[in-house]
Amino acid sequence: RPIRAPGVVVFALLTALLGLAWLRISWVLASGRFQPALPKETAGTLPTMIGLGVFCLLIALGLFLRHRWARYTILVLAGFWSVIGLLVAGVLGYSIAAQPRFGIALAVNLAIAASAVGLPASYLVYFSRRPIRQFFAPKISKPRQRPLGITLIAWWHVIGAVMVILVFRQYRIPVTQLFGFLVHGF
Repeated sequence: RPIRAPGVVVFALLTALLGLAWLRISWVLASGRFQPALPKETAGTLPTMIGLGVFCLLIALGLFLRHRWARYTILVLAGFWSVIGLLVAGVLGYSIAAQPRFGIALAVNLAIAASAVGLPASYLVYFSRRPIRQFFAPKISKPRQRPLGITLIAWWHVIGAVMVILVFRQYRIPVTQLFGFLVHGF
């Protein structure tokens, strides 16, 4: 009997919509439709927003294709954002307690806090369930060609190299050293 996981499709679609939203926001900011020009201080965030959009689309594709790395990525990110959501909920709770009248601000802050904690937590709970682990289990077990640690270190260096270039570009550092060479023109 095949394992069915309609929730994976729903979460993959949500992740794809999030990626499309990031790409749409970055396109709107880059095109200058709602403002005359993008301020220099925020121009460096545009590649990051595009990168987040592409990253979300790749995760959604990985979920549709039942890749284990997509499930692991969702679990790590959901755990991270659940902790961030708890911090946001704590800050919002503190700010609500400081206000003399609660009113509509209480409802809005509670809704924000609930979504900041609830959405990542729902990803975390759903993708941790046994049927979903079996859904993403490999069909044929084949030995890894390289150790996982080497792969993680390699990807850490690739992401770090891209981030270094983006940081130098954002802060307009004129000269940097890259692989022993001085690079001009940032």
